[in-house]
Amino acid sequence: GDGTAKFANILGKGLVTLSLHCESNYPTLKANSTYDVGLPDGMEDDAYMEVLETSVLRAIEETRPDFVLYDAGVDVHEDDFLGRLGLTEGGIRRRDRWVMET
Repeated sequence: GDGTAKFANILGKGLVTLSLHCESNYPTLKANSTYDVGLPDGMEDDAYMEVLETSVLRAIEETRPDFVLYDAGVDVHEDDFLGRLGLTEGGIRRRDRWVMET
């Protein structure tokens, strides 16, 4: 999230970040990631996966990283009202599995 983006901006060149987040979520002014993807409130599993796959593959293709650190939370879960997204537990497992296999 914002902490990762701020850290990357401090370190400068060579550190690439990709952030998928609810566009309307707090804070209103978000730290800039290399790739920022704002999502609509309530986005569910299939739509989220489509955006995730497209975004990750684009970032990998454009940056050709030597090393990838995957940091994702569960604020995307449908029962986390602060996260404002609508992924199921199965959708989160699907997300994590896809990223780790990619």
